[in-house]
Amino acid sequence: MNSALNSLVEQMRERAHAAGRIAAGELDVQVTTASEHDQLGHALNHMVENLNEIIGNVRTASEQVAVGSTQVSQSAHALENGATAPSLVAGGDPRLDHRDGQPDHRECQER
Repeated sequence: MNSALNSLVEQMRERAHAAGRIAAGELDVQVTTASEHDQLGHALNHMVENLNEIIGNVRTASEQVAVGSTQVSQSAHALENGATAPSLVAGGDPRLDHRDGQPDHRECQER
């Protein structure tokens, strides 16, 4: 009986140590589970997996924001240097008057 109690105490110490490492940001922690019924061990491992997935999603989102920010900045600089909004749109309609984005009525009158 004493041996079983000591084993349980040691497992709890290991789980507490693993939880402390996770809390400190170490997301490569792998908890060795005592059995398939070790709910705390499985929960700690699952928590590490979920945190790593969340961090991956945040990285992806921040990269997308950075790309969008760069595109907006490039467009703003182009506009400052005399480009017009319709000329910045890929595949823009060449029939638009590039000064105000409205149809070029001269082209309509020629028809």
